[in-house]
Amino acid sequence: MNFVFVGTSLGARGTETHLVSLVRAMVQAGHGAVTVAHENGFIARELKSHGLAVEPGIFRNAADVRGMRSTLRAIRRTRPQWFWWEASDMSTGRS
Repeated sequence: MNFVFVGTSLGARGTETHLVSLVRAMVQAGHGAVTVAHENGFIARELKSHGLAVEPGIFRNAADVRGMRSTLRAIRRTRPQWFWWEASDMSTGRS
């Protein structure tokens, strides 16, 4: 099964670490996974350090067109059966 995960936060708190753990577990179980995340954020750094696919995305807020473009690119490329969006409060950086 293919998955696309989206992590909009730059931080390294509970939601972000949960997303990283979830993606790693899915890949270890044999699933395909691509994560859209800010390339300088915790999520992207952690996943890249484990050799996992990250589509760079910039999310100033949940409706940021740049992030949506990256997300749509990942969806078109992977044709996922499941899509997961990590929602964070963009104004405070909290999840």
